[in-house]
Amino acid sequence: MKLFRLFLLPAILFVAITSAAGAKAENMIETDNQIILNEEYRPDGYRSEKWTPSAQQAQEALGAIRNYIDTVEFIETSQEYTDINYIKEHFQDYKVQFVGFEYEGKKKIWCNFIHTSFFDTQEEQERWTQNIIMVMDGGKDFWQLEFEPETNEITKFFINGES
Repeated sequence: MKLFRLFLLPAILFVAITSAAGAKAENMIETDNQIILNEEYRPDGYRSEKWTPSAQQAQEALGAIRNYIDTVEFIETSQEYTDINYIKEHFQDYKVQFVGFEYEGKKKIWCNFIHTSFFDTQEEQERWTQNIIMVMDGGKDFWQLEFEPETNEITKFFINGES
C-alpha cells in the first residue's frame, strides 16, 4: 500500500504542474505574432540611442508583461479596469513589437501591442514586421509599455484612449 501512495503522489503533482504550465502557455502570444524591430524610438520625444534586444530579452519581457497584466490593479469603475480585464482574457490575440532604446543611461524595451483584428490587409500584415505601428486611439486594441531588462521591471504602461 505504501508503494502505491508513493507512486500516486508524484503522479498527481506531475499532472497538476503540467496542467498549470499548459494553462499559462495557452494564453501567451504566438512567436509568429512577435517581432523585434531595429527601429529608432523616442520616448516622450527625447533623443535616445537605439539597440536591438535579443530574442531571450524579448521573451523575458513578455513573461514580465504577462505577470504585470495579471497582477496590476485599477479602480473597478474605471475604463482601465475594463480594458485590463479584456487584455488579460485576450492576451494571445495581440501582436507585439519589441524596440530597444537607451534612455537616461538605461537600456529599455518598448513593447507595442496591437490587436490582431487591426490587420485586415496583406499590406498591414507585412508592415508590422518592418515599421513601428503608431495609433493615436483605438482603446484596448492598442497598448504599450516599457520594460527594463536589467531590473526585469515594467517602467511605463499605457492603454490608448477611445476615439
